[in-house]
Amino acid sequence: MLVPQIQNGVGWLRQAIHGDVLDGLVQRVPTVLRPLAEHLQQALPGTLERFQEIATAQGARAAAVVGNLLSATGSFLFHSVLMLVALYFLLLDGPALVNWLNEAIPLKRGQVTELLREFRRVTVTVLVSTIATGGVQSVVAFVGFLIAGVPNPIFFAVMTFVLSLVPFLGATIVVVLVAVVKIATGHTAAGIFLGAYAFGVVAMIDNVVKPIIIRGGVPIHGAIIFFALFGGLAVFGPVGFLIGPLAVSFLVAVVRMYRRDFGS
Repeated sequence: MLVPQIQNGVGWLRQAIHGDVLDGLVQRVPTVLRPLAEHLQQALPGTLERFQEIATAQGARAAAVVGNLLSATGSFLFHSVLMLVALYFLLLDGPALVNWLNEAIPLKRGQVTELLREFRRVTVTVLVSTIATGGVQSVVAFVGFLIAGVPNPIFFAVMTFVLSLVPFLGATIVVVLVAVVKIATGHTAAGIFLGAYAFGVVAMIDNVVKPIIIRGGVPIHGAIIFFALFGGLAVFGPVGFLIGPLAVSFLVAVVRMYRRDFGS
């Protein structure tokens, strides 16, 4: 909406300038100021053409930014309302919903509850493993910051923990950025040490600690958990860290129920 408004406004101004309106306005200016007004009248058309070009380009960019902002805000509000509605029904009437699923889904009595119990165990385990891994990485990064003589190591350790919870960024990015800053400020040895420390220690912890913690909560081999995590990430994106282990756990749970109920 902003771009047409700018175009129409500039068009109206140009039409007024090239018409008789501006000429009449100049004639009403006092004699002393009339030379200045005539000079301004001659300069305005070219200036407004340039203004139109800039305004159109900047207006399009501003309109795109505002549109994306409004779209993101609307999407956030919409999903927030949906989440609140879902929480209302699940918290208020969750047991009745589980009983209804037991009756409606063509499975034996109690199998839906068993699958939901598996779902809760896996989700809690994955979330706990993510937070615990971020905590370990932040502590290890804090040690590296101390060794490299980084100022405010606690602040950078906290930033490491926060970004460790963000998929595709992770804790390593903070250590790498600090290493780059150290090199840029003339501390080459400390920067090289932090860079190697980031990829050799901090990054590797995520590949070791998280599968171990998940294996402790989900009775599946550690290698399967490892490939479930990164396979889910490759297929589904960030939410794959949860969907991958869930899919594997659900498969194992279904096979276990089948063998229990129908024999080997």
